[in-house]
This record gives sequence, structure tokens and C-alpha cells, in this order.
Amino acid sequence: MFRPLPESDPLAREFTEIMKQIEAGQPMHPMEIWELVVQLREAGAIGWANRLAEHLPD
Repeated sequence: MFRPLPESDPLAREFTEIMKQIEAGQPMHPMEIWELVVQLREAGAIGWANRLAEHLPD
């Protein structure tokens, strides 16, 4: 099930913060990204999870 998260949701805030870091070129540990991807998928935010997963190494 897909559902958007409200901006006030802690997962939404964490997603936004990590995306800002990635876009700024700051190194991120892949496990940090993966853990948030899993949490987002469990919350039903599949689109956000997939967008973040694009930044995982192959």
C-alpha cells in the first residue's frame, strides 16, 4: 500500500535530512540509507523509499 507521509512525520523529516545531505555531496553510510528505506517501506511510503534506494551502491 502506498501512502504519502505528512511532513510532520519523523520519517518524513529524516528522509528530507538525508536527501539534503546526499544532494550536498556529503558521504552517507549505505546502512543509514538502507535502514530508512526499510522503515519507509514498512510505513507504506514506497515512492520515497524507492527514491532513497536509488542512492544505495549496487
